[in-house]
Amino acid sequence: MVKKILCSFAICSLLACSSGCSENNENHFMMSISANLGNAEAQYQMGLYSQEGRGEKQDYAKAVEWYRKSAKGGYPMAMYNLAGLYLKGNGVERDPGRARDYLKDASDAGLPEASYNLGILYFNGDGVNKNPIKAAELFKKAADAGLKEAQCDLAICYATGTGIERDLNKANDLMIKAAAQGESRAVQALAAIRKNQSEKSKSASQKPAVKKTEKSKSVSKKPAVKKTEKSKSASQKPAVKKTEKSKSVSKKPAVKETEKSKSVSQKTVVKKTEKSNTESK
Repeated sequence: MVKKILCSFAICSLLACSSGCSENNENHFMMSISANLGNAEAQYQMGLYSQEGRGEKQDYAKAVEWYRKSAKGGYPMAMYNLAGLYLKGNGVERDPGRARDYLKDASDAGLPEASYNLGILYFNGDGVNKNPIKAAELFKKAADAGLKEAQCDLAICYATGTGIERDLNKANDLMIKAAAQGESRAVQALAAIRKNQSEKSKSASQKPAVKKTEKSKSVSKKPAVKKTEKSKSASQKPAVKKTEKSKSVSKKPAVKETEKSKSVSQKTVVKKTEKSNTESK
């Protein structure tokens, strides 16, 4: 009976304002009717209108009311947005514990954003006991669903070994995936990695040049030493041979000449003696 009255009221109101109402106001009006009839998605949209001030004045408390109704109807996005209001204390007193409960319900319903934000609560220990392992598990759940923020944070966990076994290859792959979706942190991280790799390659290219120089110095030194030793040896050996030869040559003629002079002097004496003997006779 109530639903019939609401529907009749909606039709009459719609006809009354059809000539002067803007499209946004018309949509807002129709959504409010559907929300009041118990449609969970419409209740979520009404909560969003109140939270953002679309078609009406911004009202966080009213948004909380609509989100609660939608969450009871099992709508994951209403649970997620309601958790956000509890975390910030908008329209309600800040309550990380209640936020965790709503995020868990939304995560279990398959919402990647809820899994990721629940992981952040466990990572920081906000409203829950700090648990890096649980955080990494939730990041992975959201990352596998393609959420770029989760891919980036999971990459950091892999790179640092926080809550999960360290794996630089997986970290790099996840950073590339996140950067491809426009995640700014991933883009900056990859730029830093590439810069570091470039500097390492430059350093590596300079090292062989040093080795080559040292080798060339060593090679240039060795022949010089051998050549010097060889020249010294060569200069010494002929000098010795030449000296020995000159000594031998100088000695031999001297001996022969002495012997020859003795022989000549003896003959002269003999001849002189014989000659003097003849004359005396």
